[in-house]
Amino acid sequence: MTRAVKYIFLIGMILFPLSAYPGGNILKALYSLKNLREHPGSVYSLPEKIQNIGLADLFAIPVHNAVGTNAMHNAITSISFNGKSPKFDVIRQDFLKYVSGGDLSFLEQFSNSIIAYAQSRRFVVFDVHTGKFRTYIIAPGIN
Repeated sequence: MTRAVKYIFLIGMILFPLSAYPGGNILKALYSLKNLREHPGSVYSLPEKIQNIGLADLFAIPVHNAVGTNAMHNAITSISFNGKSPKFDVIRQDFLKYVSGGDLSFLEQFSNSIIAYAQSRRFVVFDVHTGKFRTYIIAPGIN
């Protein structure tokens, strides 16, 4: 891909963002730089319990106005932004010895109910609506 094509693609993504929800409804932005300048207190301040979660530990989940994390309490947790402060819902806890850990890599959202991520030696497929899961061993342990 040439440099010019990449710039045109980037400009197109900025001017016409892909903001359609899988159901076809357009998502409204929760934040904008204009609103932040005009109303400095209008943006969520993160509670202390998630200030230490890095962006690498957040992933897309098929829940409107929410992100997921597996870095809190050995659980898949939904963090939704529908009110004045974020709401935390544990979807399922302790379903694996290590829900998080190792080198993590999350798939982009591809389903209306499924998330998937890779850890160092396994791949986890998890249904956020039912709590069911499957794991696939990529490489066996060395002990």
